[in-house]
Amino acid sequence: MKVYTARNEQHANIRLALQDGALGRLRLPDVLVNHGDLIVERWIDGEPLSGLTLTDKAKAAELVHEALLSKSLTELPSGFLNDPGFCYLVDYLLERIGPWVHWDSVDDFVAEWKCRYSSLSPVIPARVCHPDLSEANIIREFESGDLYVVDNELLGVGRGWVLDYQNSFVHGYGFSELDHEVAVLTFIDYSWRLRHLSKALALGDFSRAKSILEPSVMK
Repeated sequence: MKVYTARNEQHANIRLALQDGALGRLRLPDVLVNHGDLIVERWIDGEPLSGLTLTDKAKAAELVHEALLSKSLTELPSGFLNDPGFCYLVDYLLERIGPWVHWDSVDDFVAEWKCRYSSLSPVIPARVCHPDLSEANIIREFESGDLYVVDNELLGVGRGWVLDYQNSFVHGYGFSELDHEVAVLTFIDYSWRLRHLSKALALGDFSRAKSILEPSVMK
C-alpha cells in the first residue's frame, strides 16, 4: 500500500473523483481507504518506465500525450473548479518560496508572476494538473501490463497544467491552444522559472536562484 495525506479533504475528494478514466489509458491505483485527507492506494507491483525499452517508452509517451489532452481533465463538477483544495502553482510552487519572498529580488519576481497570473486567469481555464508524470512515477504492472501513475500527491486542479508537459518525461508534444498567445507563453516561462526558483531556494542553492532571477534566464 501507499499512504499519503492530501492537502485537505477537498484535495482528497478530487483524487477520488479522478479515479476512473480521468487520465485516458493511464491508470491510477485503486484507493483502498479514504478518511478525510488520508489516502491509501493499492501498491502496484511492476517496473518503472525508466527500466523499459525505448519502444515501450515511446508508446507510453503517446498515452501521456493522450491523457493530457483528455476531455475528462476539463469536464469537472463546478465545485472542484471553484474550490479545488490544491493548486500546484499557488499551493506548492509559491508556498515553497517560503521566507525567501523577503529577498527583494524574489519579492519583485513573485509580484510580477502574481500580476500575470491574475490577468491571465480568465484566459487560461482551470483544469486537472498532474506535474509528476516522470519515468519513475509511471509503472507497468507485471500482472496486467497496464501503466499506472503512482505518485499523485500533487494531482490537483488549477492552471498549473500549462507546465504538465515540461514537468513530464514527454518531449515533442504540447498544448496547441497555447502556442499563439504571447502573453500566455510569457506567463508559462515565468511559471517555469518559478518552479526552478522555488526548488533552488528550497535546496539552499542561492547562486542558482540568483541566476534564475535574471530577466534573460531560463535554462
